[in-house]
Amino acid sequence: MRRHAAASLLLLILCARAGADVPLRVEQLIYSVTAYNGSDYSSTFALQTADTIYLLAGTDNLLSVRKTLVYWWPLTAEWKTDTDSLNQSLAGSLELRSPGGSVRTIPLQRATYFSIPSSAGQQWKVLIGPDADREIARADKLSEDYFAAVTDYQKKAQEYDAQVETLGDRISELESQGRDAGEIAARLSGLQRPTAPPAPDAYIEAPEQAQDVFIVNLAPGQYSARLLAPDGRTLEGSDKRIVAYTQRRMGGIGYEVIPSDKWTRPEESKTPASVLYVNGTTDLYLRPFLEQEVNDLFYEKTVSNQSTGNPALYKWVRTEQVTGALSEAARPGKETVTIVEHPFIVAQSTGSGLGYTIAPFDPKTAAPDQSPSMIAFPVSLKSADRIIRLRTLDSRGHPIAGSERQIRIVARPPLLILWALPAFAPVLAMVIVFIARARRNRMKGNLF
Repeated sequence: MRRHAAASLLLLILCARAGADVPLRVEQLIYSVTAYNGSDYSSTFALQTADTIYLLAGTDNLLSVRKTLVYWWPLTAEWKTDTDSLNQSLAGSLELRSPGGSVRTIPLQRATYFSIPSSAGQQWKVLIGPDADREIARADKLSEDYFAAVTDYQKKAQEYDAQVETLGDRISELESQGRDAGEIAARLSGLQRPTAPPAPDAYIEAPEQAQDVFIVNLAPGQYSARLLAPDGRTLEGSDKRIVAYTQRRMGGIGYEVIPSDKWTRPEESKTPASVLYVNGTTDLYLRPFLEQEVNDLFYEKTVSNQSTGNPALYKWVRTEQVTGALSEAARPGKETVTIVEHPFIVAQSTGSGLGYTIAPFDPKTAAPDQSPSMIAFPVSLKSADRIIRLRTLDSRGHPIAGSERQIRIVARPPLLILWALPAFAPVLAMVIVFIARARRNRMKGNLF
């Protein structure tokens, strides 16, 4: 009976899975878009039913037109592509018509994009044709050389560990026999552990595999776009509107604010009007960054064409970290203090207590493959403080406009119960009324 029951249960499970809803795939002509958003590149796609693509003006953006399968995914409430089943890139040229009526035709080009370290954090590049192939080959060679060096390091590290173990065992053996082990001990102390090879630092984002794309770099304005097949005819369903926009303001300064007791929950301050309210019981770590002010709808659509936004709203968006700067902290009636950036290491607290500890990073005591968790300006707070005014200075010591912030320490009320008493006053009054009524009723009962 149990076997029959188990078989019946298995059959029900298989039937339930077979009857489960499978997302319906529909073949569509889409625009695959890799767009620069002011800090890095965002990959998105425009459905055949989407009428507009949003691109940042004056930057290289990579577009392609392809046939694929799309389906609605209710868990995230968005459309997704099934490129594993169908991913056909369509040949031809992209025709753009400007607001003035001029027509421009962009050919397909084999291209890649990547970013390299720079004084501002990173610099993005787009290369085409043979230059793209050479850059990809260079990145592949760096990767291969690194993995070869890692393999050689691991082999030498194993040999080193084996030698240490062998010599250690020999020393123990000689000492147990009462014999001199000085020579072997000298050999052991002379051994040097191999050093792990440094990871390649030529790229922040390595080059993507080259693909045939339309490189679109436009002046601000609205354009109409369509795909022209190799025979010159317009491909049905390829008509789109392209909005090329610019930032309203550049060079703003924001701060990433990391409380020492909430390392995993940093906050951001994006305008000088945003006052930082703290209780003064924990230190802060500040990381200034550059930001741009952009139209909310345009930016969100650049990052993901399916996003929504407010066309009447502008917002500040983080672009890159401020490097080589100083910070000043001024307290009323006290001398202004200059704060220097320092590297820090964040480690999880040991023992029964949960949380994190933030300590200065010391490369001399750090592990060979260990790097700082963050580089930030430490701001020590005291409960006696009330207001601290901050600002960031550039590498020449000049204040950066828009970097001013206020930190206000909010003192905790000494007697919290006094603030809570008014809330309990109605309850206390009801209790008094009930007690008085109960006494009155008892007195009436005694009279009769």
